Amino acid sequence: MPVKEVKAPKSKLISSTKATSTKKLSDKDTMIVYVDALNLYYGLLRGTKYRWLDIYKFVQTQFSQEIREIKFFFAAMKPTLLDMDAPSRQKAYLDALKEFV
Repeated sequence: MPVKEVKAPKSKLISSTKATSTKKLSDKDTMIVYVDALNLYYGLLRGTKYRWLDIYKFVQTQFSQEIREIKFFFAAMKPTLLDMDAPSRQKAYLDALKEFV
């Protein structure tokens, strides 16, 4: 599934669509999922076994609507004196997440 990356001021977006069926659905039957990736990672996933949480599958278990699209929003990490490798680790994590969306 192709992943589209769109640059926005001070943030980035990874967007993905996954078709789960071929039947025509109304807008009421579908939803778009917006994910604040920074809060998701630092607030819920970091340091847990769920670091590689499949957002698509997780949302499917929580809602009855079909997922039309998932949009990840995140701020690009900048190197700091205490953590010069933060941008490269973030890139590796986001590249890996693209396999799930």
